[in-house]
Amino acid sequence: MTMDGPTREKLGKSKIFEGLSPQEVDAMIECGEIVHFQSGEKIIEESSESADLYVVLNGRVSIEMMVQNHLGQIKRNKQIAVFRPGDVFGDMAFLSGTRRSASVTTIDNFSALVFDHDKLYELFDKSCHIGYAVVKNLAKTMSNRLMELNFMMRDY
Repeated sequence: MTMDGPTREKLGKSKIFEGLSPQEVDAMIECGEIVHFQSGEKIIEESSESADLYVVLNGRVSIEMMVQNHLGQIKRNKQIAVFRPGDVFGDMAFLSGTRRSASVTTIDNFSALVFDHDKLYELFDKSCHIGYAVVKNLAKTMSNRLMELNFMMRDY
């Protein structure tokens, strides 16, 4: 994939690429595709079966979950996070192969580098170091998000 210098530089600062050489980052980028969405578009539907991984390039997205009242009736969509350039989403389904746990909707005009699950795992099979570093970085990201959620619930 051809990518301009500023986009490549911005992408290289994402935490998902920590510990990777520029050549390893390039190998990952080759497994991805840049996608664009308009403001207000749904990218991921909660409970869908996709497993792609997204790295935000431009714009913001709202991460939302359906919440229920005490009777188990669906109450509303609740925003649980806003992700910005450099952030990663889709990590839970990417790692576990399970259904999506939340919906993702664009707030602004938006672009991301999206990694196809199978293509990226093929790269991990070819380069254990890339696979190790990416999974380690995703684990750190998920751990930090869980810690933030724990603090939020404690203070609720």
